[in-house]
Amino acid sequence: MDQQTSHKLHALCEEKREVKLQKTSLSAREDLIDNEIVKLVGIQREGSVRMDNGAFRVVTTSKLNRSVLQDELALIEESIPEVLSPFVSKTVLDMKKLRALELGNPELFKYCCRAIKSKDAKVNVKVEVNDA
Repeated sequence: MDQQTSHKLHALCEEKREVKLQKTSLSAREDLIDNEIVKLVGIQREGSVRMDNGAFRVVTTSKLNRSVLQDELALIEESIPEVLSPFVSKTVLDMKKLRALELGNPELFKYCCRAIKSKDAKVNVKVEVNDA
C-alpha cells in the first residue's frame, strides 16, 4: 500500500472510530430521554398513546413480540379448526445446508437456487486499533 493510501485510510479509520463513539454516546442519551418521555406520556401494553403540548406531538407505541411454542402447538393444533387457526406454516432457508449443498452437490444447488431470491446486503466495515 502506498503512503498516500495508508494516510488516507488511517484518517478515515480515526474518523469512523470517533463517529462511532459519538453515536454510542448519543444513542445512550436518546434512550434516557425516551425513558423520561415515557414516564410523562405513558404507554399502552399493545398500542399507542398520544400527547400534544402545542409545540410537539408525542406518540409512544408498544407491542408484544410473540413466538410459537412448537411443543405446545403440537399438542393442541389438531383441536383448532383450520379456518380459525392463527398459526401459519412458513418455509425458511437453512443456510448451513444450502452452503453444504453448494460444495457437495453443485447441480442440485443450482436447481434449488431457482426458488431462492438473493440480493446483496449492506457491507459491514469494522475498524479495530492495532496494538503497536
